[in-house]
Amino acid sequence: MFVGPTRGKTASLGIQSHASVSRVHKHPKFFFGCIMNQRKITSLAFFAMLGLFGTAFAGKCRMVGSAAHDGCALPLELGNFQGFYECNPAVGVGRPENLEEASKIVEAYDRVKAVGVGHSWWQEQFCSGDDENAVNLVMTELKSTLDFIENPVNPSTFNGQEPPEDFPIKVDEDKQEVTVAAGIPQRALLEYLSEYTYGKEPNGWTLPAFSWFIDQTIGGAVATGTHGSSLQHGSLSSQLTSLRLMLANGTIIDISPEDNPHLFKAAGVSIGRLGVITDITLKIKPQQAVTRNLRDIEIEELANEVKKVQDQYNAAIAAGDDEAAKLALAKLDETQALWHVASKAVWRTDYTYLDKEPENVLLNIEVSSDVSAFDGALQVYAPSDTADIGTSNAILNNARTWARIYATTMRGFVNPGTYAASKSFISMSEGGNKRSSTMQPYDQYEVAIPIDRAGDCLKGAIDEIYGPKNLFAGFRTPALIRFIPGEDFYLSPSNGHPVMYINIEDHLSISSGQQNREFDEVMDYFLNECGARLHWGKAGWPTHQPCFDGAEDYPESWCDFGCAVQELDPTGKFRSESDVWRWNATRGGDVVTFSSCCSPEGFLKSDSFEMKICAPGKSTLLAVLLLCVAVVVQAQRVCRMDPDVEQDQCSLPYQLGNFQGYYLCDPTVLVGRPETIRDMRDIVTSFEFVQAVGVGHSWWQEQFCSGDDENAVNLVMTELKSTLDFIENPVNPSTFNGQEPPEDFPIKVDEDKQEVTVAAGIPQRALLEYLSEYTYGKEPNGWTLPAFSWFIDQTIGGAVATGTHGSSLQHGSLSSQLTSLRLMLANGTIIDISPEDNPHLFKAAGVSIGRLGVITDITLKIKPQEQVQRTSEDLTFSEFATVIQSIQNDYNDAIEAGDDQAIREALFKVDETQAFWHVQPGVVWKVDFEYANKSAADIPLDTISIVSEKEESLPVSPVVDFAAEGNITSSLAVAGNVFNQTENPNKIEPFIPITRNPSTWGSLYLRTLRAYVTPATIDASKAYLTMNERSSETQATSQPYDQYEVAIPLEYAGDCLQGLNQLIYESDDSESIRDGFRPPALIRFVSEEPFYLSPSYGHPVMYINLEDHLSRSLGEENEGFDTVLDFMLEECNSTRLHWGKAGWPTHQPCFDGAEDYPESWCDFGCAVQELDPTGKFRSESDVWRWNATRGGDVVTFSSCCSPEGFLKSECTCEKSPIC
Repeated sequence: MFVGPTRGKTASLGIQSHASVSRVHKHPKFFFGCIMNQRKITSLAFFAMLGLFGTAFAGKCRMVGSAAHDGCALPLELGNFQGFYECNPAVGVGRPENLEEASKIVEAYDRVKAVGVGHSWWQEQFCSGDDENAVNLVMTELKSTLDFIENPVNPSTFNGQEPPEDFPIKVDEDKQEVTVAAGIPQRALLEYLSEYTYGKEPNGWTLPAFSWFIDQTIGGAVATGTHGSSLQHGSLSSQLTSLRLMLANGTIIDISPEDNPHLFKAAGVSIGRLGVITDITLKIKPQQAVTRNLRDIEIEELANEVKKVQDQYNAAIAAGDDEAAKLALAKLDETQALWHVASKAVWRTDYTYLDKEPENVLLNIEVSSDVSAFDGALQVYAPSDTADIGTSNAILNNARTWARIYATTMRGFVNPGTYAASKSFISMSEGGNKRSSTMQPYDQYEVAIPIDRAGDCLKGAIDEIYGPKNLFAGFRTPALIRFIPGEDFYLSPSNGHPVMYINIEDHLSISSGQQNREFDEVMDYFLNECGARLHWGKAGWPTHQPCFDGAEDYPESWCDFGCAVQELDPTGKFRSESDVWRWNATRGGDVVTFSSCCSPEGFLKSDSFEMKICAPGKSTLLAVLLLCVAVVVQAQRVCRMDPDVEQDQCSLPYQLGNFQGYYLCDPTVLVGRPETIRDMRDIVTSFEFVQAVGVGHSWWQEQFCSGDDENAVNLVMTELKSTLDFIENPVNPSTFNGQEPPEDFPIKVDEDKQEVTVAAGIPQRALLEYLSEYTYGKEPNGWTLPAFSWFIDQTIGGAVATGTHGSSLQHGSLSSQLTSLRLMLANGTIIDISPEDNPHLFKAAGVSIGRLGVITDITLKIKPQEQVQRTSEDLTFSEFATVIQSIQNDYNDAIEAGDDQAIREALFKVDETQAFWHVQPGVVWKVDFEYANKSAADIPLDTISIVSEKEESLPVSPVVDFAAEGNITSSLAVAGNVFNQTENPNKIEPFIPITRNPSTWGSLYLRTLRAYVTPATIDASKAYLTMNERSSETQATSQPYDQYEVAIPLEYAGDCLQGLNQLIYESDDSESIRDGFRPPALIRFVSEEPFYLSPSYGHPVMYINLEDHLSRSLGEENEGFDTVLDFMLEECNSTRLHWGKAGWPTHQPCFDGAEDYPESWCDFGCAVQELDPTGKFRSESDVWRWNATRGGDVVTFSSCCSPEGFLKSECTCEKSPIC
């Protein structure tokens, strides 16, 4: 017997028991196996056969009318329509026959939840609780509602008279509204309206827009923001004019936008959290003929079309042009698209009818009585045990076959033609619904992606799904794509912006009993990289939102909804099992009770709110870049960062330019794409000038380009076959089962030495991911690099060659993690260089900017992966400058006193510190990192001298001596491996909106970058600040920019920052200077290094990385930005430019190495004399000049060189006479 809300009160409350039915599984998988093996049976016949046994499985009784009660879930069992996501069996099933009964049930139980037909996949939100004090009210069970569902009434029955008072549908033709009981399904409502032909509209009426699944109850549909596809009418919630709500005490109130806008915005999408919706009043419109148009395209074409709308919309919004924004959105108004994921096919449907105009598109849709007493028994029942859907083995295989089946059998949904509106817009037929419900178990997901990044998101999804991972294998049924305007309802997924909805179904995980990895990766991509919100009524909670943070996902409205909860449900009767309903607030930085921040108009936003239950996992830089993406249909790409793009959309390895299509080499310079080291040798020995390149993350044309004519070639290091194979198809280390990988495998880990040897063309990201997965040996948590950079899609060879760095005063840049490297010389021989065998050449090769030869392989230190705690502190720029000033002073005092311990303690204060400096608002996010055994004692001081156990450097001897074979003629050497450049007109075009509204952009970056610095304790490879992969690609394609970086000695860092504070925030020109900045600067700290050309040679440094996003879009100098950069170079003592960034030669018009690197420049020149005396690797740049005197007399430079470097005791390294 069922036990009611309080033990011992069952009889007095009149709770009835219902006999259980035995659970009988009628598995479809046996039939599936037979059918799938009968090759002669057509796909249509296949689905028809499925229909034969559809009624044998668990069905929704109120969805199939008179189905026998022993074949049902709701209203007998509390679970979804397929018998999954069941509530605790102690929870009661409330089946009230009228509102009086419903009121008594609501009053009697501690926890209450209204449900309809169970079209839900979120158990915690669907179930009212987990014990006998909880009850779910089944809204289809009210007698007047149930009578109508089982015996639909034609409106003509009433012969123009008002229907009975309790009739569940009432039409008001004058107001063009319909009031409907919450338990009526959309299908029943649409059919009734279409038959309402005896009044003012001979063709009847319809809803302005409705959903694909129309057997959901109207109450559940509105409560969860269910929608069709209309940028004019919005979701069903946007068609609301009022609703009636039963509160926790059983009273019923009316809520409308006129009487209470705040509560209406909350109740419009309430997910059942405010009370029980009993009735809803919706707008209706006259039924008219609608023409459905169909285009068969592929997903790439749809993505391009959406991207074009996105770009036009963004440009219009940035310009404040609402009409242009509407015209852009009108191109997707009422568009619906069925995307057959496994085959790439898309059926795009659009609709035309009289009076459909672009100006009707909306950017954002703006926006009380007691019941009588009841003394009878409560209609609450114990749940019955009903049959669920059996699993299917056949669905697990043959993704493309299933795609063909669905393409054949679903075509009728989209056939072009002219129909009545209620039949024209795509919705699931009744028979299709029954088959879908009973064929095999599935989970349905839906994400809402802001329209301002929808095209980029689709393009990225294409790369993910059809790339090397073949993620399409996780899909069977087509995805459904639709579009909705921004809505004012606090919890609408389109709150704040129009959205593109993508509805996708996982038909594999329940049948297989395993995770559908491919499907989940796509879902995670949408959520993590596209700024998507989950639909409230679908799957993904909590599996893909394990710690949902409402204040992060709905920053402008979450606490407004919380205030409505405080007003309407202060005791939490309707909170369900879900733990998402949490609100917190602060006032003046102090935590206060949330209710104290609420008013009758909503949350008092003049106070502040926060929600930090756990570290959020999204809102990355992508959010900024996609919000403001440039108007580019086909963005220039680095192909090896995006291997699926077409050749004519690429820069490297087809065109010699940077990743945005700028800084192009002379078109006569050739592109070398060697597949093997021997191919590389042939190319190197055959050309007069050679330069190795990676993915083009460069802004220094003269150094990037090997020359300016056909005698020059750039070698693209990602093209070696073993490297390219790994980039395109990453290998998990477990593949080798503890054995050595093949000889040519590009990554080799030595756990005993704690080293990894990696091919120069492998990107840092790929290396970091491989190391983190290397868990089968001595370190179960895997390995990582001791320190790494912000941009980790750069190749490891390019990163080391240019002194690329993260932030570490213990481990230094990537060059400081070198233990050896392998270099191909001008004659094609390959040598190994290590600090033990040749300290001098090692100091030169560690940061060589490609000037000594071609780096082929690099050996780096690695360390065990461990948990790292990331902490964050918000400071003003002035406060941050004061912090660094104090550290500078402590460091200088310790240096002067010769106190090594004090030096270490001063440096330790910024060891691994990274800071985002938001220049516009003057805000700094200072981020620090902690882990076990981190100590100031680990900070190295003697980093300039590299100690070798050998008395003198060993002579260089080749590891691979191709030169001994003699030279080959150029034509034979380069056949098949050297190409002319492919001209590409699709470089990133100027983006005018970025040049406007600087303060708005500053605020935007503040909001959207926050997740990078959110406090968390996670693996080291994920804890330190790095740009995620999708953000990297999007940044590359959003608008053109130049990236600069300067290295300022720590002994002057505080003084420099104080000077910048005066210049940028206190001078007469401060506002115009700040206007030259958009994204934040990145500040990091790196130890003193021994490498001759390291910007931190001779002293630890503070790096400031800053980007100019204006000059290329404006077509003129960015004066504010240039003022700041010139200040750092001229006023902050001994500042050096980063070798791989912009500023050469614009801000260093006549660089003099002997001046900038007085102690090491000529040492590097001697290494050049030894390894590249003919100048094969000198590039187009003119910085490579060395001059020397002996006793005041000019001498040939080589006469001052020895195997240990420049003879400082005999010669003087002289400044260039050119400068």
